[in-house]
Amino acid sequence: MFEEGRTAALLQKMKSGDASQFPIETALKALTIEGAKVLGMAEQIGSLEVGKQADFLVIQPQGKIHLQPQENILSHLVYAVKSSDVDDVYIAGEQVVKQGQVLTVEL
Repeated sequence: MFEEGRTAALLQKMKSGDASQFPIETALKALTIEGAKVLGMAEQIGSLEVGKQADFLVIQPQGKIHLQPQENILSHLVYAVKSSDVDDVYIAGEQVVKQGQVLTVEL
């Protein structure tokens, strides 16, 4: 998801020739609530709201040089974060990944 978001944001900026035409907030919405709308699931997912599934992930930027400085976290989410940076994942409020280890599958 991170790579697709980064590519989409960069392509939009390149197409328009103006970086301000696709701000970081627009890119994040495309990856979250707008993606849920495309799937016809905006009432269940895509944002953290009462009554929706609590799907979210946790990324700890400490010790990850490509996520420094921590001045623009939103920008890091679109342009710098990699899937290997994800520490924890929650789906419908249930933790399924803890410290990078999948909890739902026995290996």
